[in-house]
Amino acid sequence: MSGKLKLTGGSDKSGVPMRNDIHGAARKQVLLSKGVGLQNAEIGQRKRKLMRGDTVSEEIYQVNCKFDGELPVEAPTEDSVEKTEDKKE
Repeated sequence: MSGKLKLTGGSDKSGVPMRNDIHGAARKQVLLSKGVGLQNAEIGQRKRKLMRGDTVSEEIYQVNCKFDGELPVEAPTEDSVEKTEDKKE
């Protein structure tokens, strides 16, 4: 496979999301007005939420990423074609 993986986010074991504008791997209380980790905020409303930095460390349990490349497509083998024909009959 050739291509690149782009890290788009993640979370730690307690579900604290990663945010790309916080540097490091530490958990921090951040004042948010919009973006990742803040839902249902009204216009002008800000909330202080616990967020984690953009560095992947041993505390991170889930990583979201995007693959920018092509995956090889495998041609069906003769055995798999015969098995599907047997199931149809």
